[in-house]
Order: sequence, then structure tokens, then C-alpha cells
Amino acid sequence: MCQTAHEFPIISEKIMHFTKWGEYFKAELMQGFEDNNEVLGDGVCTGFSQRISFEAQQNPEITPEKLSEGIKIISRDRFYQGTYGTNWDRFSDSNFRSPHFINNNGYEEKMILTRKFNKKNPALKDNFEELDEFLKLSAGWTKLHLVGATHVILVRWDTERNRYWALDSNEGLLCFENFQIKSEDAQKLFLEFEDLFNLNYSELKEIEYVQLIKSQLYSRLLIDEI
Repeated sequence: MCQTAHEFPIISEKIMHFTKWGEYFKAELMQGFEDNNEVLGDGVCTGFSQRISFEAQQNPEITPEKLSEGIKIISRDRFYQGTYGTNWDRFSDSNFRSPHFINNNGYEEKMILTRKFNKKNPALKDNFEELDEFLKLSAGWTKLHLVGATHVILVRWDTERNRYWALDSNEGLLCFENFQIKSEDAQKLFLEFEDLFNLNYSELKEIEYVQLIKSQLYSRLLIDEI
């Protein structure tokens, strides 16, 4: 007799996860979880997030449909993956950069916040509200380095344009706002998506918020704060 999905806890949890969030998916992608020998390998999440972050910031008004066209692994992701993968033991070192990508495009990558992750009280809302002024410089985009889980997720918290998106190479692109959803409700949905961390990244201990922005914009922000 075949066993039902509910007899396998992880399968049951994933079914519940996609049932709950399925309507918000604009594109799907699966990097893989099992081990370092999978076809995409270590570091592809970083390379993928790096490219999408750069491309999306070139067009702050980009639609989810247009962004979805790039939700796939391409050769440029592999190059960025290599610049990180060769130094994977330094994954959580905020001073480590991908110089070919960052410098050639006049960007800087800065860790703007670090917070311990509490499964019972993630406090993500407080974190994003604290970062609101920084995030305006990058149209809301920031990378979440999931320390302990060795993974990167790209998110968008853009209060100016009412854009609340999550992009994970093990999930795809999710957008939580539309013409029927108020900004406050879209923010709430975005923050509730934190159950992804407990489902896929149970070893998560700390979140580093890493922002990619034009060098002169970052310098200007620091001057304004002095």
C-alpha cells in the first residue's frame, strides 16, 4: 500500500507551505538542498542573488513579470559563484567582496545589519523598519545572508513603491502586493513568509543584511548621518 504524503513530515510541511503561498509565486526555481555535490553546487545562491540585485536596481520600476524572465541560472551566475566559491569558508565574512562584479560597476556591498535569529520571535519587521532609509537607496533590495544555513536570499522591502518581494534560489520569486492588497497587508504577508526559514533552513543562527548600492550613494548617506 502506498503511504500518503502526510506520513512523511517534511513532504507534508512542504505541501502546506506551497498551498499557503502558491498564489504569490511569480516564478519557480530549485537549486537543491541535499549536499555540496549537487549539480548547482555551493555558492550559486550568492551568484544568482548578486546578478538579480544588480539588474533589478537598474530598473526600480521593473514588474514581477519582467523580473521573472531572469529567474534561472545563467553563465554570469556561475562566474559570480566562482568568485565566492573559491573562498566559501569566508562566506560570513562581511569584508569579502566579488571585486570583478562590484568595482567594475561602481557599486559597493555593505553589511548594514546583523541580527541573531530567534525562531520564536524573528523580529523581522523591526529590522526592516530600522533599515528603511538604507533600503531606499537600493529600491528596497537587500540580500539576507543566512549564517549557519550557508545560504543567501534576496528580498525587496520598498515602502516607496509598495513592493514586497522574496527571491530564493530554492523557491523562486514571490510578490506579496497587488492592486487588491493594501501596503500594510503586503508587509504582513512578507513577514509571515519567515516560516520558510524554519522549513528549509533549520540551522539558521544569524541573518546578515547585505546591501549592494552605488558607491556615491552610500558615501552620501554616511555624510548625511554625521
